[in-house]
Parts: sequence; C-alpha cells; structure tokens
Amino acid sequence: MATERWIVLMGLRGSGKSTVGALLSERLEWGFVDLDDRTLDLLREEHGVESIADAFEQLGEPMFRDAEYRALHGLLDHLDEDPRVVSLGGGTPMAPGAAELLRESADRASLVYLRLKPEVLARRLRGQIDDRRPALVEGSDPISEIDQIHAQRDPLYHALAALTIEEYGTAAEVVERICEELSV
Repeated sequence: MATERWIVLMGLRGSGKSTVGALLSERLEWGFVDLDDRTLDLLREEHGVESIADAFEQLGEPMFRDAEYRALHGLLDHLDEDPRVVSLGGGTPMAPGAAELLRESADRASLVYLRLKPEVLARRLRGQIDDRRPALVEGSDPISEIDQIHAQRDPLYHALAALTIEEYGTAAEVVERICEELSV
C-alpha cells in the first residue's frame, strides 16, 4: 500500500485543473486522471455522446452529474493504490453525493481548490470557449454565468479544500506551491 496521499484538484472551469494536474503528476512521477475524461468515457459507452456539451444537450445536467458521481466513486475506490493526481470536473463537487465522497476520502487524498476571481476566469475563458464547454445557467453563456456559478460553488469548494490556492500565476508556479504546501 502506498504511503503517499492522492492530490485532488478542484475549481471552476478555466482554473487550470487539467494543466496543473498534468504538470504536477509529471513532477511527482505519479499517475494523472482527468475526471472529465472518465465521465465522458462512461457517457460515450452508455449513450453514445461525443462531448460534454453533447451530454448536457442530449441527456441533461442531472444525467451528466450522475455519471460524474459514478466516475468519481469508481476512482476513489482505488485510493489505496499508488498515488495519483486527479483533476475534477469544474462542477464535480456539486454532483449529488460527490461532496460526501470527497469528505470521506480526506484521510487519503488532499483536496486542493484552485480559486480565481470570476473576472480572471472570464478573461481566461474568453479564448477557450468552444463546443465542449456548455452553459450551465439557462439562457446564458459560459462567460456571463461565471459570477453566478462562482457564488454558488465557492462556499462548498472552500469547505472541502485542505488547501486553497488563490490568484496564482503560471501552472508551474501553482505546482511549486502545491508541492511546498503539501510537502510532496
């Protein structure tokens, strides 16, 4: 059984979870899992959707969140294996039951919240919006909804996090800070 803890990254879309996760796993020589990929694999297998946006449009958010929960549950069943870096989907902790799973794993996984102000997220997302990023608030788009989504999710993400990294620079700087703060 591995003695290292897993590191699980959470934050809103555009916060850099996947980029930081890949760099962190490379630095630590740990495995890396992007939960969005696992969730999409489940939905492809079960429903034939090709993207997260397709899943939201064709199946609805509740079905997507259910698949996200199942992907997270399946992943966390392996916490006793070699350490990994995990990048959650932007809304994973909001999926019914997911916050409880994350709380229950706190003794074996360090949950890190990559927290940026809504205006910083909006700037980052302006150059990244594509068909893979569906709007989460009806009648809005992924940029205009950021303030509302941030206000809804921020309290829970803060409560779950063992470490919150705010207003950061490059992905490499975030990796250094995580390694320093978590002594890995």
